[in-house]
Amino acid sequence: MKKIVWNYTLSFSLWLVWSFHHVLNLNKEYCLNEDESITIDSLLESRCPANVECVWEGQVNLYISIKTNNASHQHEIIFKNDDNIQTFNDISGYTLSIEAITPYPITSNDNTPEDYTIKMKIK
Repeated sequence: MKKIVWNYTLSFSLWLVWSFHHVLNLNKEYCLNEDESITIDSLLESRCPANVECVWEGQVNLYISIKTNNASHQHEIIFKNDDNIQTFNDISGYTLSIEAITPYPITSNDNTPEDYTIKMKIK
């Protein structure tokens, strides 16, 4: 029995299906609809590495821009390190649900911003 794997490519026409989780990369603009887009501008990683015992679990600060009708709105979202989907309401009128931010840090690997992906649902 063959398994079929679908690989979604984000494109302008994808704004119709934002109710599904998508994997986003830093510094790329993704269309939400014909007049609005989202960009994850940067992140600040402070999660405790997987191979270390820490007093504090840490977090990831995401800095995003949502462009609406030629105006840009910046937001900071703090993703806590608790293995649950985290939902953020009223981010420029949208609800963002973040399932995961990968890769998870380990002490033997220095991740660059380009290494990170964010699994997110936008409603």
